Amino acid sequence: MTLKNSISVSLTADGQVKLEGLLNFESVPRVWQETQSLLSQSTHTLLQLDLSGVGRSDSAGIAFLIECMRFSRQIGKKINYKNVPEQMLAIVRVCDLEQILFS
Repeated sequence: MTLKNSISVSLTADGQVKLEGLLNFESVPRVWQETQSLLSQSTHTLLQLDLSGVGRSDSAGIAFLIECMRFSRQIGKKINYKNVPEQMLAIVRVCDLEQILFS
């Protein structure tokens, strides 16, 4: 795996989906498939997505968060984003998406 698309997705012992690596145009298509599968399998009504391991992101990472939110609603669940990196929060603020993603 090259540095441009190195990211891993895992399920923690407490049921959180954890991302580690780079969340960008190259990695989002693959990571979306893995994340969607893990979110679908969760028995929790509140899904937790831990972004503490995301080293860098671009606008594709923000689109990924929006898609996770849309998908969770589609399957009748809520999603909570934990440990969102400051760099991602800056993009969210510039795009005025705080209320959409974090409410």
